[in-house]
Amino acid sequence: MKVTKFLDGVTLEISTEDTLADILREWDRIEQMLHGVRPREVASLACLLDPRLVEEMQGKYLLSREVVLEKIEDLRGYCLANGKRYKNYKAALENFIRGDLKAGKIRKEVVKPKPDWQQDPEISDEQRAENIRVLAEMRKKHGL
Repeated sequence: MKVTKFLDGVTLEISTEDTLADILREWDRIEQMLHGVRPREVASLACLLDPRLVEEMQGKYLLSREVVLEKIEDLRGYCLANGKRYKNYKAALENFIRGDLKAGKIRKEVVKPKPDWQQDPEISDEQRAENIRVLAEMRKKHGL
């Protein structure tokens, strides 16, 4: 069996000597290489308990932690109530989130950049003392 990796994907060349188990094992390895997870890791409801999943969904869809946890609980409840099973629960969660975003049931968090004056690092003690001195002069000058 020969696997060739290209920038746009992976091709799998199968010979007649390869058994189905060999092909599936190699395909799992390719999936891990492409997506960073093994398919078995997302094939159970237990994968929804992974804290990395919450962080990933927060970053990918700009949602608060509470919203992501609520969507996970919605998916879990739906699966348990209806006997629904998915091959990939992570993908199912993403579909739930995308559907709710489109329907307007949830909203992305708007992250406003701080103004320039708030982004400055902590000022030095010397600069702070100078600022206090200037303020005291201004107060004295204006009778405050």
